[in-house]
Parts: sequence; C-alpha cells; structure tokens
Amino acid sequence: MEIVIDQPHLIDTLRFRLQAARALPQDDIRLVVGITALVKPGDHDSATLETHIREALARLVKTDWTFTRIERHPDAAGYERVTLRAGARVAAAENWNLPERARKASADGIALNNPEVSYALSSGRVDAAVEGLRLDLLRKATEQAQRMTEASGRNWRVGDVEFGVAGIVQENARRTGKGAYTDENESLELLALLDTPSGITGGERISLAAQVTLKAFTGYRDDPSRPLYVTQEGG
Repeated sequence: MEIVIDQPHLIDTLRFRLQAARALPQDDIRLVVGITALVKPGDHDSATLETHIREALARLVKTDWTFTRIERHPDAAGYERVTLRAGARVAAAENWNLPERARKASADGIALNNPEVSYALSSGRVDAAVEGLRLDLLRKATEQAQRMTEASGRNWRVGDVEFGVAGIVQENARRTGKGAYTDENESLELLALLDTPSGITGGERISLAAQVTLKAFTGYRDDPSRPLYVTQEGG
C-alpha cells in the first residue's frame, strides 16, 4: 500500500515570485456636484424638491444620481437654504466644460456648483481585475511546475500560492484593498495601454504579485532510520 505523508524533511521545495498585470482603460469617471436650493420655510414637500433637482441634474448629465443627506439652513429674505451633493458614475466622454454646463443646467432657485471629477476606477472593476490576475498567476504557477518537471525529471506540483505579496512595485504605486497595486505614473499607464485600443482616454495598470512554492517528493524508499517516508512507487 502506498503511504503519502506530507513531511517537510521528505519534500523538496522551490520558491519564487510571479507577477501579473492588466491595463484597464478609463471608460467612466465619478462625478460629484454641489447643489444649493432656496425654498420657503414652510415648504416640506421633499418629493417635489427632489424632482426639480433631478430635472436640473438631467440637464447636466442624464443618469441615475445618488444624493447625500439634505441639510437646511436659514437664509435671508425669509427663505431656507437647502444644500446637498449628488454623485454618479458617468461616461468619460462627459468630462468636458463641466463648470459651464453646471451653470447652464441650474434653474430658478436651484444652483449646481463645483463639479468634481474622480478618475479612480470603480471597486467592481478593480475586484474583477484582481480576480482575473489571481487566475493568471495560478496558470503561470502551474506552467512553471510543468516546466520544472520536464527540466529536472522530478514530479513538481504547486504546493502553495500566496497572493498580494510585495513585488516589483513603483514608488508611486497605490495598494488596493485586494493586495494589488495600481500605477499612478502617467508614463507607466501609457506603456500599459499601448496594446489596449481605447482611443483618447486614460487608464490604470493593476498588478498583483504572488509567492509560489513548488513541492516534489524526495522519492526515498524503505529506510529503517526514517519511521515516516514517502514513496511514489508504492511498496
């Protein structure tokens, strides 16, 4: 009967690091707009106010906007000043002349101001990219095990893979919550996007490193001095 016991002194190991990267084109941006509205103190019809605000926002960019909490403060001439912020992810093509567009989209009593743009990728896209990088690294580790087996004649297998270890990271790289890194250097982003047809747009390069351990049985046969051993041939 063949007995296989995974003991450190019976298994040879090879350890190395692998790194994979993907370029994500900048398909959308996060847009945040400040909103100020003047209402009568006794006007508590929030549904009507929200309708008017959404109409103004639709003139800026027609999309599904999300609001922060609404704050009300006393204002001159017996009115109340209502302030809030609205945010949405919109197509990158909408990123043009936003301050002037916000001014023109404003209506009587409702002002859209200080539009802010964030170029950070959405967490969903980052999570999907990191998951893909893990699979890329696992495939690379399996390929390395096969090549080591062919080169040495030993039966190497993937014994351990630790994702998210420090790899060849640039000084200005930003770590994500999944252990990957994004490059904020414009030159690196350009190099990463050269093979990605995306038109006139930006993007980010996401990289992930892994510590890989390959294992191979020593192949020892019966040895009375070793109470526990591994044989690949049975005995």
